[in-house]
Amino acid sequence: MRWYVLRDLKRANAKRPNYLMLRERGFDVYMPTKRVRVAAGPRRGQMAEVPVLPSMIFVHSTAEALAPEVELTNTLQFRYVPGGYLKAMVVPDDDMQRFIRATSSESYIESLLPEDIKPGMLGQKVRIQGGALDGMEVTLLKIRGVRKKRAIVEIPGLVAAVVEIELAAP
Repeated sequence: MRWYVLRDLKRANAKRPNYLMLRERGFDVYMPTKRVRVAAGPRRGQMAEVPVLPSMIFVHSTAEALAPEVELTNTLQFRYVPGGYLKAMVVPDDDMQRFIRATSSESYIESLLPEDIKPGMLGQKVRIQGGALDGMEVTLLKIRGVRKKRAIVEIPGLVAAVVEIELAAP
């Protein structure tokens, strides 16, 4: 059993993504995700899980079990080692466990829409919803940035933290 890196050629908005199809077929699949605010459609403004690396899927399996699935699915391919002739890319178990730990911990703070933060809110307490600091009350100190807005908040017991705010589509 090894961690193989697969290339996913399906569209990001596919109704049945390849990583879910592989999970249904009994494979141990890891695909790092992040939470973002939906910008359009009926779920606009709601938070949704989206892949961080949309074209990469990590599958813990044997080559013998995985190869037939890749052959049958025309939107899946093995990723190959650069410079190696058809040598499938494999991630060592220890490295993969560190990668999973690093990408699955919710070390981010939920993003806010810029219209949610008004100048009059500076100095006020706000409650963080979701993420590692879910439910924590913090004080909003400043808003900075032109392209990517960042809010600086005071967290009780800590000096300050920076929260990234996603810009809304015009």
